[in-house]
Amino acid sequence: MDNTVGRYCTIEESLKQSCIEMKLMREGKLPSNGSWREMFRRIEEEARAEEEAEERAKNGEQ
Repeated sequence: MDNTVGRYCTIEESLKQSCIEMKLMREGKLPSNGSWREMFRRIEEEARAEEEAEERAKNGEQ
């Protein structure tokens, strides 16, 4: 049985799309995610908020 998953696009297409998105970000036409540190901080905050919500739900709080 073949369990390989194909790419949705070629590497060339992916690079072209990335370049287009970078250009739009630099022109201010596409929002940037900020730096890696900012993105990682946001991910940690979201994960912490989800954990707190799950804990409250488990304890029957709202």
